[in-house]
Amino acid sequence: MRTMVLAGRFVLERELGSGGMARVYLGVDRVLGRSVAVKVLKHGYGGTEVAGRFRREGRTAARLSHPNVVQVYDAGEGDLEGRRVSYIIMEYAPGGDLRSLISRRGPLPEGELRRIGAAVAAGLAHAHGRGVIHRDIKPHNVLLDGRGEPKVSDFGIARALEATRVTRTGSFLGTALYSSPEQLRGEPAGPPSDVYSLGVTLYQLATGRLPFEGSPMEVARRHLSEVPRPPRSINPALSREIEEIILWCLAKDPAARPGAGEVGERLAAVSGEEVSTPRPAPASRISRRRLGMVAAAAGLSVAALGVGAAALLVDGSGGGGEQPAPREAGSGVAPAAGGERGVAAAGERTSQEASRERDGAGAPGPVETVERFYAAAAAGRYGRAAGLLSAGYRRSTWSSPGVFEGTFDTLERVEFTSGPSAEVSGGRATVSFSTVAYHTDGVERRSGTATLVREGGRWRISGLSVG
Repeated sequence: MRTMVLAGRFVLERELGSGGMARVYLGVDRVLGRSVAVKVLKHGYGGTEVAGRFRREGRTAARLSHPNVVQVYDAGEGDLEGRRVSYIIMEYAPGGDLRSLISRRGPLPEGELRRIGAAVAAGLAHAHGRGVIHRDIKPHNVLLDGRGEPKVSDFGIARALEATRVTRTGSFLGTALYSSPEQLRGEPAGPPSDVYSLGVTLYQLATGRLPFEGSPMEVARRHLSEVPRPPRSINPALSREIEEIILWCLAKDPAARPGAGEVGERLAAVSGEEVSTPRPAPASRISRRRLGMVAAAAGLSVAALGVGAAALLVDGSGGGGEQPAPREAGSGVAPAAGGERGVAAAGERTSQEASRERDGAGAPGPVETVERFYAAAAAGRYGRAAGLLSAGYRRSTWSSPGVFEGTFDTLERVEFTSGPSAEVSGGRATVSFSTVAYHTDGVERRSGTATLVREGGRWRISGLSVG
């Protein structure tokens, strides 16, 4: 193609792709001297409401800054070949997209699937934490940089263009293959909608197939009413844990799906990767007394805040002096000196042993789940800690990183003086413990319990109470 210049600044060298609404070009920013991707809305939409929304959503996406999100540099209007056009200037990712990768290679090895899935989930979690919903997650919208690292692209663009994708009956058919049930019903999309679409993408990465195929109407109907075929029935080499994560994302009920951060943490925990979810900047100090007052004002007791604002447990070695380095998840918490467990009679298992035993899929038991929660929170890995809570408890009590930050404000370390030990009954468990909590302003002795439920095939903390 012949060289074109947009807005007197961006030299468009060649077309990278074209859709029904926009074209994407490889360009060069004359001012900064760097390669960029330039998305230009087709001229038929110039001056329309779609064009205005296109630019607004581009500016919204520019607020995002994460290694796994395509960076938006600019969005606006400019002259191109004598026409006024709407455009978005983005980071250029030269490695193609996931759709092309799947077409070339079919199902990915599990290690690569985990790495890519964890990175995409981390990018989504970053966006969701800033109130930005993608609405159109699919392999075509996950680009790869020169090192093969995934980057989610086109945040907000689906919202700008969604009016053109809705039929007269309200059915969202433009991307039915990857759409969540609630989107197909014409309901507003939220973070769980992106998680569902991520689940469809993970399913395709794991099996080389989509969970549902057919005409748009047939696919929409199946997303609404059918359970997908288990991925391991297509790819037996896939681990049970990956299958569990994928099917959890594909829950029909949005409230039953994990958060994007939890998906990323789960995938990264198994793969050994560290998800790029930076610890938030320290909040202003919140004393334990003040946090208790805030909880009361919100209609929550101190006990309902987990460990109350006073003594939230932290994984500790039981020793004094300097706080130990964070342990790897699942390393456990050593009991304090003198806290040896009794020996069970021959042929018996203590409740502690039963509670630590992993299930058939190798998932952590109740005690290990509690220990992982405290280890993650102590290390500032709040997304990982939140991922070990039940969906309802997370929404009602631990809904933001600020709650974690405030609760851990004065805590230095915790020693277990008894427990943790568990009583398990069916799909519920109670973990009991006593602790000495060392704070910057004093020492407290506490006893408490954690209640856990089975959710998505795993133990999840549904309540914490310390008194």
